[in-house]
Amino acid sequence: MGTPEINLTNLHAAMKTAFLAAFPGVSVDYYDRPGEKLTVPAIRFELEQIAPANPYDTGTEQLEVELRFSAECVATYKQGGKLGVRLLAAQVAKFVQGNRFSSPLSPGRFASATPETFSEEYETFRVEWSHTAFLGASIWDGVGVVPTQIFLGVAPYIGVPNEPYYRRIIPPE
Repeated sequence: MGTPEINLTNLHAAMKTAFLAAFPGVSVDYYDRPGEKLTVPAIRFELEQIAPANPYDTGTEQLEVELRFSAECVATYKQGGKLGVRLLAAQVAKFVQGNRFSSPLSPGRFASATPETFSEEYETFRVEWSHTAFLGASIWDGVGVVPTQIFLGVAPYIGVPNEPYYRRIIPPE
């Protein structure tokens, strides 16, 4: 059976749910909406890049990718200013590290947290992290013959005439 494919719509919803549960009292959403009034403190996250993660064929006809996310942690001076937004960013960094967001992807890998200018009225700190995931369905559906024995042969002693040279590795001899 192949590796489960990631559904990016479901991933975004799962991430929003997880952030809301972990950060009560903080506004959480993904992707900015122009002209929208921002309720702070806030966490606004985005999928920023989809990059190849593995140059080799997975054998499943899936594309293995690195999903790079960022989250803007936003607060006002009344909510602790520079220190307050940095404390929120540190909590977000800890939260995303190792988190799978109940989705078929690798544990989150925290990359960085840096100050960012969002608006003069807000203090903002940007947190970045990534996950490895698979795009597309696997061709291996688990239906059909499942091998019960696996043998190892070493070139040049391979093929039917050389079966006596093979070593059974599953189950072990």
